[in-house]
Amino acid sequence: MPADNQFVLVSNHVNFLDPFVLAAVLDYRCLQRTYWTGFTGAAFRNIMFRALSRIAQVVPIDQESKAISNLAFGSAVLRREGNRVWFPEGRRSVTG
Repeated sequence: MPADNQFVLVSNHVNFLDPFVLAAVLDYRCLQRTYWTGFTGAAFRNIMFRALSRIAQVVPIDQESKAISNLAFGSAVLRREGNRVWFPEGRRSVTG
């Protein structure tokens, strides 16, 4: 991915290593501008996960709340010219 261009990366979520594999292929400049979508029930469930999620620039998405607020978070990232990685199924895929 070119470091100077903005992008939205939509990926199938098969296991917990998916975000780490995607992060490994992005160069450092690109990674600094990249925000990840994370389910609040997993990425923000305790103080340690919240701290790590903030460091990793994880945008909270709550499946139980209104879709409008979830889209607003993603829109805010794009307005700030950040990149966004989104796992749209909201959980790991059983079938791959």
